[in-house]
Amino acid sequence: MYERPDVPKDNPNRNKVAAVVLFVVAVALALLVSTLWRLANSSSALGSHEVSDALASATVQEGGARALADAAGATVTGDEVETVLFVIVPDSSSTDLSGLYVASIDSTQGAAKLTSLAPEAQLALDSGIASLHEVYASQGLGGLAGGIASTCAVPMDHAVTMTQVGWDAFLQTAAGGSSALASHATELLGGIVSSDLDATGLLDIAKRAVSLGLSASDVASVGATEDGQLDAVALARTVGVIA
Repeated sequence: MYERPDVPKDNPNRNKVAAVVLFVVAVALALLVSTLWRLANSSSALGSHEVSDALASATVQEGGARALADAAGATVTGDEVETVLFVIVPDSSSTDLSGLYVASIDSTQGAAKLTSLAPEAQLALDSGIASLHEVYASQGLGGLAGGIASTCAVPMDHAVTMTQVGWDAFLQTAAGGSSALASHATELLGGIVSSDLDATGLLDIAKRAVSLGLSASDVASVGATEDGQLDAVALARTVGVIA
């Protein structure tokens, strides 16, 4: 009987080979996940109660969003918005700001955004007018998060302080997706100085944000108004608090 040469012949070992390959791949993935998980949980910077306490006052005053919306001729959306404040410092011992970002998830609209804040923009606080950089240097994370929340009517639900190296790794991971996680995991986790979120919380927010469109290549920018104040209206609009 004639047999076509382009038709693969039955190989009794084919299923065994496929099973072995699948097993090897599964083991490799399991080792990668377990390694990343071990690195994440070995960091005492994660799940910090100190950061949680600092964020306790970073809430919006009653009627704050309405007052901001009325002044801007806008309306309060009522959207369910969750935010993460990313404080970027040169190194783990520094109080200088090299960058400041807010990652926001608007669950109502199904959207996520990464917004850059200008460190030189000012906040009008009870203690006086000071730049974001000065507020962080003198009052720490709690003062900075609370000042932004009260001024912009945007609550700061979570916060992550990272070194510049860690932030660069975060952006590369965000741009490259899961394929970039393995190569940048050490720099990323090692660059976290402190966070109220534990490894599970960080992973959950990252997955939700990316699935809703957060991208390292599409960063909104909020600067200062003509009088040097942080543009509260622009930030509230960007994250979805007012429209």
